Amino acid sequence: MTMRRVAITIAFLGFATSAGACSNVESGTPSAHDSAAPSGTTSPAMAIPQQLDLQSYTSDPCALLPEQLLSSLRYAPEGDVTLPGDESFSQEVAGMSGPYCGWKSEEGAARTLTLTLLTSEFTQGEDVFSRARELHSQGALTLWEELDVSEYPAAYWGIQDNRQRGDCALLVAVSDQDFLAVSADMYLEEPESACLDVESVTKSAIDNLREGS
Repeated sequence: MTMRRVAITIAFLGFATSAGACSNVESGTPSAHDSAAPSGTTSPAMAIPQQLDLQSYTSDPCALLPEQLLSSLRYAPEGDVTLPGDESFSQEVAGMSGPYCGWKSEEGAARTLTLTLLTSEFTQGEDVFSRARELHSQGALTLWEELDVSEYPAAYWGIQDNRQRGDCALLVAVSDQDFLAVSADMYLEEPESACLDVESVTKSAIDNLREGS
């Protein structure tokens, strides 16, 4: 269920053919029409300091994060890669959002971590940021809160704002057409740590992409 969050949001933004069927996974209620008033802030588009390339990681998005970081966040270092395909529902999800990697807590806790690579192949060359910002202003996205991460434009986003429940999702633009989506979910015992972990993961991913550029 956690792995579907990004795909559903992307579909909702209109970058996948099933956008009209989007709904909130956890509650099962339609999100585009029944969401609460928007929360968060918007700001002018931020410049991207260096165009980063995701292509070398699309076959193994798990390789983008070092084991040392995952261990420090108490995640098992071995992630589960899901690539686009039609043999399973998870592969169909990856076909909507892009390849992703998911990690589980090494302590057996419910919390999970997901990293998705949104390349132009999956966004169809659209500016995800501008589209999401527009939908937030229309009230379709409840959460859109912009910030910068390692000088790259980013935003906490979601059809609903579930950060107080321990769910946190961050979108970051690493080039004009490529984006990273990082989510931490089910942080039931420490909800305040979800966004902290998401930012740590995003910073690490950007650092690794910079080193490879």
